[in-house]
Amino acid sequence: MIYPNGSESVLSPGPFSQLWAVKHCPCVDGVARRARITGQPDTFFSVPAQVKVKGVTVTGFVTSDENGYRFIAHKYRKNGHLLPGV
Repeated sequence: MIYPNGSESVLSPGPFSQLWAVKHCPCVDGVARRARITGQPDTFFSVPAQVKVKGVTVTGFVTSDENGYRFIAHKYRKNGHLLPGV
C-alpha cells in the first residue's frame, strides 16, 4: 500500500501478513530510505527498524500516522548521530 507521504509497506506473504519493510520511508533529514523491520512491535505505534546512512546501519523505529510511515533514529545508539535530531 502506498501512503500520501510516498512510503510503501512491504508485507510478508501468506495469510498472516506482517510488516517486513517500508520502501521510501522518510527520515528526519528529508531523505526517503528503505527501512527494514528488525523485531516485533514494542508498542501499538512503533516497530523496531533500521536504515542505511552512508553505508552504515542506523537503528530506530518506524511509526505511522494518517500520512504514512516515517523513521525515527535512536540518538543514544551507535551511529545515531548520522541523522539530525527531531
